[in-house]
Amino acid sequence: MSTRGIAILGSTGSIGCNTLRVIESLGPERFRIVALGAGRNVARLADQITQHQPELVSVDTEESAQQLKTELTTRNAWLPRIVIGEEGLVEVAWLKSQLTTGPTAWSLVPWAQSVSSQLCGPWKPESGSRLPIRKRW
Repeated sequence: MSTRGIAILGSTGSIGCNTLRVIESLGPERFRIVALGAGRNVARLADQITQHQPELVSVDTEESAQQLKTELTTRNAWLPRIVIGEEGLVEVAWLKSQLTTGPTAWSLVPWAQSVSSQLCGPWKPESGSRLPIRKRW
């Protein structure tokens, strides 16, 4: 069985934390956390990054991003790429994960579809990618 990548939006909230616990109980041979989306709970997000080493994380503000970088540097921990705001959440959701989950995911889907169609035109499923282009925000 191959490892599946998972992105979790709202990872520092109660549903996100419980989702991480379930994934941890299923084992790293089944799932790998590739991205985390959070708000301003930098301490909890730093704990999650230290444990799961995702490629990408999203926070609400530039200030939260700076605090997170400082916290991770102090811990001598893994430093993923950090993105900011709603655009950052969209990037987390569209990363190469095979499953995006969390309470924010369901409210974000219509918004992400709208933004991607405005930027890129209508999505064509036969193209094989989730977004027609990989634009950096």
